[in-house]
Amino acid sequence: MKRYCYVLLLCFVLCGCSHAANEVTSFFGIESSAVKVVKYSHPKDFPDSNYSVAFSEFFAEPKWLSYEGTIPGPDNDGDGVSDSERTECKVVEFDGKVVYNDKVTNVKIYFDSEEDSPEPICTKFDDVPQNQLVGYLLVKKAFTGE
Repeated sequence: MKRYCYVLLLCFVLCGCSHAANEVTSFFGIESSAVKVVKYSHPKDFPDSNYSVAFSEFFAEPKWLSYEGTIPGPDNDGDGVSDSERTECKVVEFDGKVVYNDKVTNVKIYFDSEEDSPEPICTKFDDVPQNQLVGYLLVKKAFTGE
């Protein structure tokens, strides 16, 4: 028991309180209300499912986090850097793995949980922001399998 307390304390110190608290609650299977809002919503083009079902079937090692912070924008000009950002948001971040161009790629998809119908704002492949079309096509593939 002491060992677990030390590990948790170390997480809080090294990662910052809110992020570490997120990791601890995720570890124990407790989801924030912000994560639930996004997971159980759907893109307007795919009303017959939700992000939770589609993403858990499509991505390997799916993880959901929520925190207050900044959401990067897409990279529509192709320079590898987000073109904009939203600050002071209730961010929900999805993290999963998928095979892309014959390589296992880490994907992060960012949502603003305060929107009425949360839609992906930014998609990153191996921490490189993608343009809006790539993000849309990835979500479409997750929902349709096409």
